[in-house]
Amino acid sequence: METDKLKKLMDEAEEEAKRNSVDGIVGRVTRFENVRVGESHYVLVDVAFEDYLRTQVRRGEYLAIRSIIPRVTMVGVVEAITRSDMLASLKIREVNNYSDPSTLMTPTTIQLTPITEMDDKGRVRPAVSPIDPQSPVFRPRPELLEKALGIPEKGIVVGKVYSGGEVIEANVRLDEFTLTHHVLLIGTTGSGKTTFLKRVVSQDSMEKQSVVFDRQGDFVRLALEKLRDATIVMPVTTLMEGSTTEDYVNLFLDRYGNAKDVVIGHEYVSLEYENSRLYLVPYSIAFSEVMMNFHKMTPYMSPAASLVWESLMRKTKELLIYNLMDYFGKDTLPYTRALEFYETEVKPRLSIDNLTERPVSFQPRKLQVVKGKSKEYVKPDNEGNLKLDVSKAFEKAMESLSLAPQTKESISRLLKSYKEFGIFDVPGTFNHIGKGVWKEKNIIVDLSWVLDYTASVEALATISYKLLSDFFKYKDEMYKQGQQSTLSLLIMDEAHEYFPQASNENAKGVIEDLINKLMRLGRVRRLGVILATHYPDDLNELVIQLSNTKVIMRNDPQVLKKLSAEDYSDILTNAEPGVGLIRSMRFTNVLFKSLVP
Repeated sequence: METDKLKKLMDEAEEEAKRNSVDGIVGRVTRFENVRVGESHYVLVDVAFEDYLRTQVRRGEYLAIRSIIPRVTMVGVVEAITRSDMLASLKIREVNNYSDPSTLMTPTTIQLTPITEMDDKGRVRPAVSPIDPQSPVFRPRPELLEKALGIPEKGIVVGKVYSGGEVIEANVRLDEFTLTHHVLLIGTTGSGKTTFLKRVVSQDSMEKQSVVFDRQGDFVRLALEKLRDATIVMPVTTLMEGSTTEDYVNLFLDRYGNAKDVVIGHEYVSLEYENSRLYLVPYSIAFSEVMMNFHKMTPYMSPAASLVWESLMRKTKELLIYNLMDYFGKDTLPYTRALEFYETEVKPRLSIDNLTERPVSFQPRKLQVVKGKSKEYVKPDNEGNLKLDVSKAFEKAMESLSLAPQTKESISRLLKSYKEFGIFDVPGTFNHIGKGVWKEKNIIVDLSWVLDYTASVEALATISYKLLSDFFKYKDEMYKQGQQSTLSLLIMDEAHEYFPQASNENAKGVIEDLINKLMRLGRVRRLGVILATHYPDDLNELVIQLSNTKVIMRNDPQVLKKLSAEDYSDILTNAEPGVGLIRSMRFTNVLFKSLVP
């Protein structure tokens, strides 16, 4: 009676295996060895010669086992394939080493390492169930393999499963849960990182917004070729030829091709092409917006300078306000009005030049300039405008705070450097990116313009930090107002340029404050971060810690070892472009090949 029950279970396992297989039964779990399931154990599978000819199983391929009694389907990876001549099986050595095809007709042995299992209710867990000898082994259908590997049913299709050195039909997807727990992409030059990122941007299989920081213009070209609509933020410097919006539009068109129609608006420039429409924003930072927290916009300020920066700016502001009160008279301009005057008429006009040399001159809207009267920092100029010597007030503020000479020198050098970078208050640019731009589906920050005119990491970091902070502020406002926002993906190649390993505590604090904001607080605001780099050692440790999905592409063996991917060294050391390993909270280690955008 027990034999009959077992026969029935074996038949059911056989039918289940055939129903879920691509090409029938490949082989069976061996009857000639003990079958053990545990850490560092593998399962031996016997394959008849006819099935060997038919199936051509390869090392690294995913195969499934339908166990007979536990009624689970186990998925594993082929670790080794053993073929023997009949004479080897009989332990006979011929004197004459002639060829005989008949002795090749022997069974093949496969060494299979179980990685996961799924029961009949579709529940997936690690490979923990016993495996019965004679259990049928088969190539799983794509849908079974996807489910067994824990690949989400919905999401962005980034590639296909890479099984036995070939791409198979099973898709690899990243869903919102995976994306909002952040992704780190690691691979050498030419390994396929940019193709992977382009695929993420161009995929429409789920609703999302992409915000890309583009160092080479690759994604601008992608927008022209593949995306119907995209907004291009074009950071501009004073080193570029031009002083009007039209000048910067012409530079853009010269590089990327002429548009059919150009319309300059209040927030952006509309460019209509044959198959797409771009919204161009020639951009520079308004120094007045970042003046107070400038030390948080750059990780390259010295620790001592960063420590006193806010106090220094507050003191400069205070000196100017009291000097304005003395100039106009406290009856005409009491403190509250002087403060309002500073915020509405002085501060918006301040640029980085004003802290070092150039005074601010303007005609007040509601106050009359007093001719012939002057104070330490406030006086009329030759044309009857009000002139404020901000640099003098700034110097006085440094003196009043008793700054060390080296700190003063450090601040002066930093301001001089940023003045030369020319990224603040560039004529003809938009200084503010509004909600109308931030809500667009595809936003590309084209940093290639900055890199063309300066090799400075500081300039790149400051522009990026300002835009990242502004975008997070937009997402934060949506969240706090209870508005449903779209899933947003921040995509940054060469991530070590934005979030490097810091050499001092101040720089580390600036970098990690922004990382925490984007990656810890961003999650509940439907903000996911995808970063790409060559070597993890170049990247801030917090990024590695908070990236719960790692995509590891071609790299050096020592890097793979650091990423605990040494078991895949034979594949990933010399992998073709696009081949990689995904490690995620959602699913087990999956080899894949990315699809083209």
